[in-house]
Amino acid sequence: MLIQPPVLVGDFNSRHPDWGYQEADLNGESLQEWALNSDCLLLHDAKQHGTFHSARWQRNYSPDLCWISMTDGHPQPASSMVLGDFPHSQHRLSVIHIGVQLPIIRGVQHRRWNLRKADWASYTVATERSIPLIPVNNVSVEKSYQRFCGAMQKVARHSIPRAFCPMYTPCLDEECQDLLKQYEERHS
Repeated sequence: MLIQPPVLVGDFNSRHPDWGYQEADLNGESLQEWALNSDCLLLHDAKQHGTFHSARWQRNYSPDLCWISMTDGHPQPASSMVLGDFPHSQHRLSVIHIGVQLPIIRGVQHRRWNLRKADWASYTVATERSIPLIPVNNVSVEKSYQRFCGAMQKVARHSIPRAFCPMYTPCLDEECQDLLKQYEERHS
């Protein structure tokens, strides 16, 4: 049987500077000592809201804590996010993500020129062939410019591919993509 490292979550009703209080109380000192002896790490971000909003004092506190256990001296990869106010409660919900989180970038559904895959040799040849065909005599400058722009767009469409990348994960090579796909198929 595979034993997973534990994650401890709860309303500990204790005060300590490590989770946003001005000073520690007896419960906070005991909890901090327990965490050190148990090899646990506090998952707390001081930049986020408190996990509790006191209606009486109109202040935010963080009595709801998450402790991550250590494995071989390293904490489990984890992150937390405190959500907004919850109806009829002074406590706020916390979303805890355990494990490695791969960022997924969602691209804009707009086609773009891929200049890295351009065939610059054919672009140069086609440009040199099409520019002399633009009339310069008895034609206004605006008309010549419009024809030049049209010729450049036509040459670019044939020599430079256009596409959009709908979704990708940074730094994920083909081997890792295959492994991720196998993992997702097995665990879906």
